Amino acid sequence: MKTNQIFAIIALLTTYIGHAQYVIKDGSDLLNLKKVPQEKAYVDHNGSLSFSGEYLYYAIHCFNAQTNKPTNVSTIGYVALVNEAKEFIFEHKIKLDKGHGYGDFFITTDIPSGRYKLLGYTQWMKNSGLSQVFKDDIIIINPYLADQSALLNSTTPETSPNSVDNVSVSDSSIIIMKTQKASFLPREKVHLSIKNYKGVLGHGSYTVKVK
Repeated sequence: MKTNQIFAIIALLTTYIGHAQYVIKDGSDLLNLKKVPQEKAYVDHNGSLSFSGEYLYYAIHCFNAQTNKPTNVSTIGYVALVNEAKEFIFEHKIKLDKGHGYGDFFITTDIPSGRYKLLGYTQWMKNSGLSQVFKDDIIIINPYLADQSALLNSTTPETSPNSVDNVSVSDSSIIIMKTQKASFLPREKVHLSIKNYKGVLGHGSYTVKVK
């Protein structure tokens, strides 16, 4: 398994803050820097419980922390996965289009079972510490390895304030999804239509999950 250097979770991003900071030359530089809005990130993914041989698909969304609208500051986002030993499993550099980007990671058979942390952030977010960084827990099960102790001995992770479980759900009256019937057979084709009843209030980027 290819990994980078080992970091403590708190030091995971703050170690690099110096590289992301802008060198302030005078008072006008400081004033202009203060006008740049802070950002926050959210990563939507299919990997809360994943198995070796599967793909972890994700979408990173970066927003203006004040307005909650897609950011126009950063054009690059980062999605990373770290294990309980604080080792990087991957760190992907994702191009953002109006604050949104997509990617995937194939879970190989050399990645052991265990609990992992998925992170989402931008370089600009590193200047304000960890409060805006997205963090979520992922469990990976590798049935091809005999040693499952890392998973069996793990404690239940604390819920992060930026995890999936604490993301507010949008009002379902804004958009409605309709299918041609209520239930389907395996591999049956589904026709999905989306109705927007709120005009510009319903405009945005949406992710559809099928379980």
